[in-house]
Amino acid sequence: MLGPSYTLVAGGKGGNQALAAARAGASTRMVGAVGRDGFAEIALADMAAAGVDLTGVARRTAPTGCAIICVDRAGQNMIAVASGANLKIRERHLPTDRSGLAAWSSCRMEVPPAQNWALVARARSLGSRLLLNVGAGRGLACDYSPALGWLVVNEIEAVMIAGRLALGRE
Repeated sequence: MLGPSYTLVAGGKGGNQALAAARAGASTRMVGAVGRDGFAEIALADMAAAGVDLTGVARRTAPTGCAIICVDRAGQNMIAVASGANLKIRERHLPTDRSGLAAWSSCRMEVPPAQNWALVARARSLGSRLLLNVGAGRGLACDYSPALGWLVVNEIEAVMIAGRLALGRE
């Protein structure tokens, strides 16, 4: 498929959420990973300018994650995600005490699922409230859903989760 042009912008669910929270006045810390490439600078620039604490963002040899978003004339999209450096995140990189963890934490499924569940367990034990964005088409371990305060899904993800829970589409 050919397209007329493209636009390169910083983003990602986590980056966008961190940027929005910082711009709204919240003290915000980003935990994740970027590569040692030009995309890393693009990904971090707006967050740094907004005052997001980036000390939890590691630099890895893997490339910075990226997504290709195609939108057709009817407004329907298709997103292909390459998680890149975020696949290198491990539970040991996460805060180990309450002082390193926010009152609420936001996770996305663009890191290895086991690492997300380790953060969910740690955050809950320290009293943090949790938001999980199921994006990137990975499944949700239903036994973790009671630990979540908020679940963000699109229509496809909602149907997938409802199917696992044997719920109807309605």
